[in-house]
Amino acid sequence: MPCSGKKNVRGFTLLELLIVITIIGLVIGLVSLSTGLIGNVPLEREAKRLHALIDQVGKEAIIQSKVIGIHFSHNNYSFLQLQDNQWQVLSDDDIFKTRELPEQLKLEHDFETDEESETLKPMTFFLPTGETLPFIVALRDIDSNEKYIITLKHNGTVAMERVDE
Repeated sequence: MPCSGKKNVRGFTLLELLIVITIIGLVIGLVSLSTGLIGNVPLEREAKRLHALIDQVGKEAIIQSKVIGIHFSHNNYSFLQLQDNQWQVLSDDDIFKTRELPEQLKLEHDFETDEESETLKPMTFFLPTGETLPFIVALRDIDSNEKYIITLKHNGTVAMERVDE
């Protein structure tokens, strides 16, 4: 028997499939936000920023042929430059400006600090020759047991590791 020109094909249209996929994506996004599956965004963002800035400041010291230091506090960090035998905060620099941390984040370090001194002094510094003082700092979320450890090695490489305690 000859087939008629019309076939009775049943299925979903492309528009219906796109709507269902969009709804599923929204539900998954809401569930991951409410259960915390996406991780600690402020902590990760600040750790990546600090990691990148430490890596970049070493290169900047070489390019500018200047000594640049970093001062760490528990709630901020500042970049300093040696000018006329005095350390000056790089306040006019958009990249290496003083960075305040969100309230729930704290920097941990083993540097000796002089809380009574009114002038900031670097806890580590980068020489124009590429040499630096190795150090380890940790960025911790005080509301959770999550932290990132940032390590500067003697050869100038910077490493970052996430740690759950």
